[in-house]
Amino acid sequence: KDVLIVKIIKLSKDTLINENLTSTIGIFDGLHKAHVQLIKKCINLAKKTNTKSSIITFNVLTNIKNCTTNIPLLREADQIKIIESLGVDYLLTIDLDEEFKQTTHEDFIKYLINLGVKNLVIGFDFQYGKDRLGSIKTIKDDAQSNINLTIIKEKTYHHQKIGTTEIKEYLKNGQIKTANKLLGYPYFITLDTNISSNQLKLIKPGIYDVIIDGFKTNIEVQDNTIELNDMVKTIDHETTITFLKSRVTK
Repeated sequence: KDVLIVKIIKLSKDTLINENLTSTIGIFDGLHKAHVQLIKKCINLAKKTNTKSSIITFNVLTNIKNCTTNIPLLREADQIKIIESLGVDYLLTIDLDEEFKQTTHEDFIKYLINLGVKNLVIGFDFQYGKDRLGSIKTIKDDAQSNINLTIIKEKTYHHQKIGTTEIKEYLKNGQIKTANKLLGYPYFITLDTNISSNQLKLIKPGIYDVIIDGFKTNIEVQDNTIELNDMVKTIDHETTITFLKSRVTK
């Protein structure tokens, strides 16, 4: 089955899509189980209402050099691959700069209406607008019946919320198996001709069973670099390392 190519559009205040949209909104860092639930609901609702499915997401413009909380779980290119595999029509991106952060929650919903959003699929904890003052308590008044709302209940694993913060905490503690269950797929990092990546800072230093280009082996993670064993000498092309479980942690 061919993968559909998602249309990627960087939004500005004057952007017009000229389509009726069913949208879901968020950062979608890592595209874990709860994110995928929102996206699939969005796609199914778009089909039922003869609209186009769209993900509205934000480019968070911050310096991530020394801040692991802002390091994404996946590269943008890998996020796009997963989004395409789900069959989304549009990926709409907004730069979350200082000007945009001043948008009130009322004006943000007006912006969505002008953009062409007819249906909006959001999580139970959705917040929006300046100082995140908008929520599911205000959105009906802000939309004034111009947008049909679908609110998804909290998705949990063993009574714990499934979220990016929680997944990063499991990775930080070397609990790869649990992180993978929350993600819905084995956590992976794509390296390009080197053995370092900011994403490796998310993982506790230690030894891990992994798959590298289809070959099961183990690696040692040290801060933002990896040490390859004797069977895997070098990385000389774009290589995906899929984490299966922790073997030894330090």
